[in-house]
Amino acid sequence: MLYVVKKPLGISSNLVATILKRVLKSTKMGFAGTLDPLATGLMIVWTDGSPRLFPLIEDFSKTYHTTIRLDGTSDSYDLEQPVKPVEIDKNIIENLSQSDIEKVIQENFLWTISQTPPNYSAIWVDGKRAYDLARKGHEMELKSKERIIEKFEIISYTWPSINARITVSHGTYIRSLARDLGSILWTGGYIERLERFSLGHIALDGDFEWRKHNDIFYAHLPHEILFPEIKVLALTGDEKKHLRLGSTPLSTEQKNGHYFVVYDDSYGLLEAKEGLLFPIKNCV
Repeated sequence: MLYVVKKPLGISSNLVATILKRVLKSTKMGFAGTLDPLATGLMIVWTDGSPRLFPLIEDFSKTYHTTIRLDGTSDSYDLEQPVKPVEIDKNIIENLSQSDIEKVIQENFLWTISQTPPNYSAIWVDGKRAYDLARKGHEMELKSKERIIEKFEIISYTWPSINARITVSHGTYIRSLARDLGSILWTGGYIERLERFSLGHIALDGDFEWRKHNDIFYAHLPHEILFPEIKVLALTGDEKKHLRLGSTPLSTEQKNGHYFVVYDDSYGLLEAKEGLLFPIKNCV
């Protein structure tokens, strides 16, 4: 089954998944949308399911609510590492307005940008996580990648704090946006607070029947709500059995694309391609 989860502050996404795996008595657990330990907010997890759902979910845009501080820097671009005060020109502090910051955002941080991830990130470097290498003091130079910033909206600003709502593509680091914004403003920039509010059209304020285990809130997420555009095919029992065995595809008149099939105890994700229907794998 699919679940929407509110990740609490101070624990990793992996630990959240491990705890829910035990609570839900599942043999398998996967999740989309890794959040740093100091970030909170929405994750999507699935039990006894297929990681083949992962690329479908990862294509969703992500919206974050965040507080950016302009009065310092941090090696991790957040509060994981000590904040280093920055000597800032008094004129900048007295004269920097919200409209000035919005102009910089408009010119530098909307649509396609080139972004370098933080060294304190989950990116693989020579078979090891970058954050493990960074915590051991290793120097590294991560490659920049193109990312899409759909929206970067300032909700409020009072020096030195910017409260913002930011919508981005998969793989975008809000921490790097804070660092880069501070660099352009000649101040400094790091994340003080970060919450993922939504993933695609699934948001924290959705109408879910929340359950709680310690500080973790979770709720069942029907697949038709997560993927309303994916049609459920009406297949015969023999066709379902054939697909579940997964040996050969079925002939179909469906258009190319993804489809769901409902079994007795789970559902499967299918792909129609050039007149053939392929089982991708049981999803849940």
